[in-house]
Amino acid sequence: RPFVNYYGLNFILYELSTPFLNIHWWLDKVGMTGSTTQLVNGIALITSFGGSRLVWGSYQNFRMYKDIWRAIRTPGELPVPTWLAMGYLLSTTALTFLNFYWFGKMIQAVAKRFERPSDGGGEEKKKR
Repeated sequence: RPFVNYYGLNFILYELSTPFLNIHWWLDKVGMTGSTTQLVNGIALITSFGGSRLVWGSYQNFRMYKDIWRAIRTPGELPVPTWLAMGYLLSTTALTFLNFYWFGKMIQAVAKRFERPSDGGGEEKKKR
């Protein structure tokens, strides 16, 4: 029996951020870390990741949770095995939490690349 096939295509949209991630990695490898190109790509990466995985993905998860809950609560024979429904719910929830965690890490990493270096002893210069 088909189960949550409708959501397969919706969740493929998570990958909208992947080209920007690959470009970001490539810019590091060719020595363009901290460049304007990497800054623009980093903004596109964070925007596409946040939009596709956090906003769109959370919305689609909510819709899928509703559909699975409706299937579990339907009287009569359960249209899907309980273990399958629970497996989808648990794994999707875990992956959503990971997406939020990775998003925070991405913001930290991009911000770190564009930090201005410290003058290397500002406190000691003030004491003199």
